[in-house]
Amino acid sequence: MKVLNVFGLQPTIRSDLEDWSPDLFATFSYLSNRNDRHKHKAIKTLDLLFDQTEHNSYFGKLNFGSKEKFKTLSNSSLYLLILTWLRQLEQYFYNFEGNGDSSGDWNKHGKYYGTPSMLKAAPLANIHMAQANEIRTPVTDVKFFEPDDRDGVCVSLEEWGARIFTPYNKKVLRAAKIGCEKTKIRFERAEKVEGVFSFTKTDLSNKVLNNNNDGVRESAAAAMAHNISPDQHQGQKKEMLLYNISCGIKLLLNKSEENSKKKGRKLKKGEQDDNTIAQTAASSLLALVNGLDKSNKFNQLDEMQNHMSKLITEQKGKVMDDYVVEKEANKEDSEKKKQVQPIQTI
Repeated sequence: MKVLNVFGLQPTIRSDLEDWSPDLFATFSYLSNRNDRHKHKAIKTLDLLFDQTEHNSYFGKLNFGSKEKFKTLSNSSLYLLILTWLRQLEQYFYNFEGNGDSSGDWNKHGKYYGTPSMLKAAPLANIHMAQANEIRTPVTDVKFFEPDDRDGVCVSLEEWGARIFTPYNKKVLRAAKIGCEKTKIRFERAEKVEGVFSFTKTDLSNKVLNNNNDGVRESAAAAMAHNISPDQHQGQKKEMLLYNISCGIKLLLNKSEENSKKKGRKLKKGEQDDNTIAQTAASSLLALVNGLDKSNKFNQLDEMQNHMSKLITEQKGKVMDDYVVEKEANKEDSEKKKQVQPIQTI
């Protein structure tokens, strides 16, 4: 809505766009006025945006989800804005895929953490964020989706639009800046954007990513030494250990289910597939936890994980409360000692 408010339904590109990004200038110019001078570069960019960029399964059903239809649209600037913004996001964030670097987190809550099974009817109950190497946090407010700004990528669609389009009305822009401090900051940054932006030629489509992940998993399994020393969990409470185990088993369940769909090999007599083994491990863990705590009966790993996550959060809160109380007590003792300290005479 912010983009529509400031740039309108038929936005015009900035006069200095070519200085910052020849790629974007050529693509937006060609699709706006069909100037053949930019056609070759524009078509190459569209190939990249449609064929070599990852999209979800619903993309093809959208009005702008077909590359051939897209080329014939009379007003495609806003659609193109979204596609180019998505591509530059992937170019940045996919560099951190699976390496545990918090620089790849969307915000302070981490990044989106998929939930394979529905826990409740409420939509937000099934959405979580998770930091690198941290437990997941259930989303309770739309503010969880607000990105943190950083160098090297434009996380705001509004700011991405400000780098490409010119506002259609200065009064509307002035009102938008007054109404939102973040809008003001984003437009100020867009006016001072430096360097030259271009798309990489890397294929980030689903097909390539899935094939690469398969190869990485196989080579890693063959070459990596397993670090399973229990010393790394010294001092951790039972809830955290059970949480870690459930995360590992759920990961195995997801991967084994994917592999079972791909492989058509018939099993030998008495042999179990990976999916069956993972399911047995999951049900065994639930039976163990239910036996340890009679007050709860879990039938799904997600239910158990949420429960353990809640207990861990409560434990962390208690530790922090105890720390604050102890700190205040030490402060009071220090003040009392100062008050009773005898006056020295010369």
